[in-house]
Amino acid sequence: MTTDQPTPSADPLVFDGEMTIYSATANFQRLRERIGKRLPIQIDLSAVTEIDSSGLQLLLYARAEADDNGLDFSLAGLSESVTDVFNLLYLNRTFGISSATQPETSA
Repeated sequence: MTTDQPTPSADPLVFDGEMTIYSATANFQRLRERIGKRLPIQIDLSAVTEIDSSGLQLLLYARAEADDNGLDFSLAGLSESVTDVFNLLYLNRTFGISSATQPETSA
């Protein structure tokens, strides 16, 4: 039996401004909605100006929930702030980011 219903897809979930303790609850709710609808989790971080441990926890949670629920997961458009933290904490491999996609940094 075939159906005319398309595979679920969605626009990226865009986080902007600060991904800190002050925005964690709102960002978590947006993420839970996406997971509840069983939509692919693509997160756009291009407009993030600051990220702290709460923001990192949210991203790690998103990755784990995607794995647990069989959902596609990807990060897109890493801002300089996010890139700096990922490099500092060696998180590129955790999030499936190759060094080739990272911006060059001067020594």
